[in-house]
Amino acid sequence: MMRYDRGWPQRAKGDAQSGAKAAPTRPRNAWWVLATIVLALLLCACGPPVHVEAPDGDGFAGRENATAARAVIEQLRDSSYADEAALDLQRAEGWLDAVEQHLADGDVDETTRLLMLAVRTQLSAVKSFYAKREAEDALARVRGQSPTDGE
Repeated sequence: MMRYDRGWPQRAKGDAQSGAKAAPTRPRNAWWVLATIVLALLLCACGPPVHVEAPDGDGFAGRENATAARAVIEQLRDSSYADEAALDLQRAEGWLDAVEQHLADGDVDETTRLLMLAVRTQLSAVKSFYAKREAEDALARVRGQSPTDGE
């Protein structure tokens, strides 16, 4: 005998005298099987994540990258917000000096790569800070207020 409770068909409890056991309460539905197969196929089709190598063989530690980072630091120092980001620029320049020393010594190792990555990350943070400040000043001009003076 079948009874329906909350939309799921359930079998009546087994008869205690006959010793019959109750059937599972959840029916095996073809949609669940189909959804599982589709999900498995999608996961297989996506494949593993792709690892992208750095453009040069030495990762981020090439002389060209150090020179380019030095030019970016000089460009960022010319900004009107350079006083607010002076500590971050000084930190990036210190790491870049260490990278250039490693390159001059000829020992390009994992430390050199990590230092160059730290320089690039620090410069990215400074650029983000500058963009935020420019947006804040533009918003203040639109609202008719004076630009912020380093909150």
